[in-house]
Amino acid sequence: MSVPRAPKAALEHPTQLIAATFLRALAEGDAVAVWERRSRESRGLLEGLFAARTHVAAHEAAGVGAADDRLAEVIRPLRDSVLRASGGAERIGGFGVSAARL
Repeated sequence: MSVPRAPKAALEHPTQLIAATFLRALAEGDAVAVWERRSRESRGLLEGLFAARTHVAAHEAAGVGAADDRLAEVIRPLRDSVLRASGGAERIGGFGVSAARL
């Protein structure tokens, strides 16, 4: 009797691995992995949105990092938007990034 294997992902370009990892992290609620895969600019945008939502000064919201308790709250709008657009966390695995299956 053989053991079922996880599906292989055939990646055509190095950025596909980054995109796939990012989407999986969003689906699984892994705030640290999501944050680490964001650019400095998009991190700044998320920190600014967090500051506006929580009514704190921008300099107090800036500098969120992997060890910060606020991280899940900072990425929440991004995660909510992606999950809403994709139809939910359970559907993320059914989409492809370019030609790669996740």
